[in-house]
Parts: sequence; C-alpha cells; structure tokens
Amino acid sequence: MSVMAPAADKKLTGLVAATFTPLTTQGEINLTEIGRYVDYLTEKQGVRSIFVNGTTGESMSLSVAERKMLAEEWCQKAKGKMDQVIVHVGCMSLKDSQELACHAAKIGADGIAVVAPSFFKPTSAEALKMFLHEVALVAPTLPFYYYHIPSVTGVNVLASDLLEGIEELILSFRGVKFSGSDLMDFGRCVSSSQQHWSVLYGVDEQLLGALVLGAHGAVGSTYNYIGCQVNKLILAYEKGDITQARDIQFKMQEFLSYAKNLGFDLSMNKQLMSEVSGLSLGPPRLPLTPSPPAKLGRDLQQYQSQAKQLFRKLNDQSPTRCTLEAGSVAFHYFIEKGVCYLVLCEASFPKKLAFAYLEDLQAEFHEQHGKKVPTVSRPYSFIEFDTYIQKTKKSYIDSRARRNLGSINTELQDVQRIMVANIEEVLQRGEALSALDSKASNLSSLSKKYRSDAKYLNTRSTYAKLAAGGVFFIMLIVYVRFWWL
Repeated sequence: MSVMAPAADKKLTGLVAATFTPLTTQGEINLTEIGRYVDYLTEKQGVRSIFVNGTTGESMSLSVAERKMLAEEWCQKAKGKMDQVIVHVGCMSLKDSQELACHAAKIGADGIAVVAPSFFKPTSAEALKMFLHEVALVAPTLPFYYYHIPSVTGVNVLASDLLEGIEELILSFRGVKFSGSDLMDFGRCVSSSQQHWSVLYGVDEQLLGALVLGAHGAVGSTYNYIGCQVNKLILAYEKGDITQARDIQFKMQEFLSYAKNLGFDLSMNKQLMSEVSGLSLGPPRLPLTPSPPAKLGRDLQQYQSQAKQLFRKLNDQSPTRCTLEAGSVAFHYFIEKGVCYLVLCEASFPKKLAFAYLEDLQAEFHEQHGKKVPTVSRPYSFIEFDTYIQKTKKSYIDSRARRNLGSINTELQDVQRIMVANIEEVLQRGEALSALDSKASNLSSLSKKYRSDAKYLNTRSTYAKLAAGGVFFIMLIVYVRFWWL
C-alpha cells in the first residue's frame, strides 16, 4: 500500500456556507445560478468558503455525474472570489466516493469531506476509519475532513473516538465537520485536535457554545442568508464582547425556534433562501416535496410590501377591525389595547372565522404578555407566543371549525365595525386608514356574505390550511429580512 503525502497546509476557519443545489422547475441541475450564488455569498453575506454537495445540497438525491458537474461549476465560479471550496464526496458506495474524490482533486477543490455510509452502516470507529482511509487514498494531496452528522446517518460512533490515531492512517486528515448536538463529544474533538486541524461546528443555533469550546469555524445552511450577522457574532466573541455575541445567538435561536414550529425542513429552508436572496434555486428533488408555502409563495414579496405599508398607515383613528381584499387573498386585522393582530387568508375563507381567530389570539396574548408590551424594544420579543398561534390555528382549519361556527355567531362582537376595502386602493391613495370609516359596507350585505361564507366552510378547509401556512411563511421571511432593522 502506498503512503499518502501530506496535504497542503491551508487551515479552514470562519464561516462556511453549506450550499443549496439550484434546480429547474423540472428538477434538473441549474448551473446558471451558481455564479450569482457565489457573488451573493461574498458580497451580501461576507461568506468566503463553501461546503458543496452536502446534506443541504441534496447530495444523496443526485447522481455521480450531477455531483461532478456541480463541483466543477462551484470551483470554477468561486476561483479568485472565495477562500476555499470543500466538496463533499461521501456516498453509500465506496467506489462512487472514490470516483468523486479523484474528480475533486482534478478540478482544483480545496478539500474533500466524507460522511459515514448510512444504509450499510459501520458499527465501530475502526470500520468507519477503514472506509474513510480508502476514499482519502485516491486523493492524497487534498485536505480530508470527516463529516459527522449522526442524526441523519444513524451511525452511532463518537467523533472523538474516530479521531484517535486517525492521522497515522490518513496523513491528509485536516479536521471534522461536527453536525451534532453532543457538545461533550465536540469538546473532546477540540481538545485532542492537532494544531493544523479544523474542528468546525454544524449546529447553527448552538454556535456560540461551540466557539467557547474552541471551534475553529462553522458550517451551516442558514449562513447562506444570515451569514453577515453570524460574522458579527464571531467578531464579537473574538473581541471578548460576550454580551453582543450572546444577543446575536439568541436572535438566531428565536428565528430557528420559530421556523421549526412551522415545520422547518430542507424544503422550506431552500425556499427561504430563494426568497431572501432572489436566486432561482427551484424546488427540492423527490422524495422531498416543496413546502405548501412554496406553492403559494409567488406573491409573497408583494404581500410583505403591502403588510408593511398597511402598518405604516395605522393610527389612533383607524378602524379597529378591517378587511383589505388583495385579489385571491385578504388581510384581516384587529386592533385592541395598542396591539394590531393581522392574518392573511384565502379571500374565500369566512371573515367571521378570521376575526374570531384574531380575537382568540388577542385574549390570550393580553393575558400572557399585555403588561410587557410598553416595555419591549426588540423585534419578535414574544416569539414564544407562536406555540399558541399554531395551536389555535388548527382549531380554525380542521373539521371542528364547523362546530365552532355556531359559537362564533355569539362571540363575535360589533360586526358592524368591520370595514371592507381593496388594499391596492387604500395603499395607492396614500391616505391613513381612518378614511375607511366613511366607506363601511352595509351590515345587511355583510350578513348575507357571511351566511354564504359559512356554506363554504367544508369545501374550503383545504384552502384555509394552505393560506394559514402562507401567512406564517410570510412572517418568517419578513423576520429574516428585517430582523436587525
């Protein structure tokens, strides 16, 4: 067996974006977006290293040929603009992994990473080392990284156990991408690492804790669109400003907690990146499916803009209840005790249900947080209230909504004060919403409309579910874009 030559000394540090794979609407590789993607990361997010064809990049759903094309395009477009391109070459097949490793060396990648096989799993650290060694052997001059992600692979081998004596077997070994929540195992990796290794952390919401333990950098999917803020976290930590670093970490945790309550997965993550960056990344590849918000997301930017303009026009004289129609959807808002509650629904969704939903939220929010409202200054200070929002939403979109309708008729107060207008007319006129008082719809016609809406409750329940998903996805995107404004 030949002896591997040491890899070039080029330590990987700082933020590394785990890139998404651009696909067309037909599910084919879309190489044309990669140049724009590189520019976006470097110019807008301040991220100068990337980890391609990994979990975020849907590597296991791609063919070997597709992964080669992507790796080549990323290396070519990143040349002279980025510090390092690490290509993940791990596959279920040793031969496929070796083929991709050889290719990465030929196209000028700055390093390769390999995940543990997850169908036929290695059952010990020694078995996994043997697999990694065979891959590294075919590309001996490339820095080699082990990609540790036990929650996905199901391989229950501690990363710290794997690192014991690994450089004796793989001379090109240069570190680990540790995407696990076991900080004790991570700490052991750091404490036993060599000076030229990079121990990179891959759980975005726990980055600060990993930095304290000695992480040399981080690899993550959210760094694609909030990398500029995470760079501030790292800088604050390096300067010893733990307060600022912690504040940014808490904001990340709030965002990710909120996102996870919405069912945050790769599909939604990819859609979010598309919306925030303006890149055309396309849908995920089967068996992953687009999230429902993605299917309704073509008009999200317009709705976001309209919602922002709407809030600017609210004043003390504005009607406390109002419906603003916007084509196939409608904004419903309710103001009580200085707090505005707004929901976006399908236009066909019964207004009585929408306002009853807002009244439920208002009552609970006032009970939990009413006294705190005058004292808050940080956006999304009440993010934990989302749990109640999600729970209440279900009672208005499932089959029980039919039974709810009877109680709504008695609980909904002052229907006469619900104003109806077209949102485009209101926003284009540039007037405050107080002007809508003189435009109130006739109560009789509203009542007829409500009775008609009630008949649609059964047939429209599916639409309501999609609309509700669309509402909270809009809020999620607004949260990312205007987090620090």
